[in-house]
Amino acid sequence: MMVCKEKVAIVTGAAGNRMGRSIALTLAREGIAVVINYLKNREGAEAIASYIKENGQKAITVQGDIFIKEDCEKLVNTTLDCFGKVDICLIGPGANWNPEALKSLKPENALQDIN
Repeated sequence: MMVCKEKVAIVTGAAGNRMGRSIALTLAREGIAVVINYLKNREGAEAIASYIKENGQKAITVQGDIFIKEDCEKLVNTTLDCFGKVDICLIGPGANWNPEALKSLKPENALQDIN
């Protein structure tokens, strides 16, 4: 296991051309190692990771569905195996994300699936 001196970020939804991609590239530009999580778009994820690495920063890709507990565990464990830590986790909406109205969100619901 390698421990990075810089911060390490997991970014989901970064394999496309929208917000997650912009976040991953911005973090990398700031010297943060980026773990790009993707569901189906391996080619897009690999392209972003390659671009980040070509520009002198660290990046890896990990396939998985963040709505499946085992995939989340794989994502975190792969990050820990590669970089030794997780400092930032950004859940970027993917193509099928349907936001809820802010007034309908309840803090008590945020923790119900963690246990």
